[in-house]
Amino acid sequence: MPVVDSKPDKSLFGTVVTVVGTARNAHSGGVVMLSDRRTIYVDGLEYGWDDPWNGKKVQVTGTLNHRKLAPDPEVDADGAVSHGMYGSVLIIDGPSWEAAP
Repeated sequence: MPVVDSKPDKSLFGTVVTVVGTARNAHSGGVVMLSDRRTIYVDGLEYGWDDPWNGKKVQVTGTLNHRKLAPDPEVDADGAVSHGMYGSVLIIDGPSWEAAP
């Protein structure tokens, strides 16, 4: 199984990998920050990592995918902008994790 600690090659999309980095919380959920400071979202952590994990080195195993995480923001007639996210993100689906050695 491939181990990913920096930008993953596109050939790994759709395959099971182990991602190694630092557990962090982003606006759209929990991520693993890789050695090159790229982030990979972790499916199921919509509210982020629990305190014992946040900031710790972790390894997360699951299927690496590249997909849209949230709808695009929209602007209403009054100019108010809704929350959202343009583009797609890297995400680990079906994750399991443990502390990295």
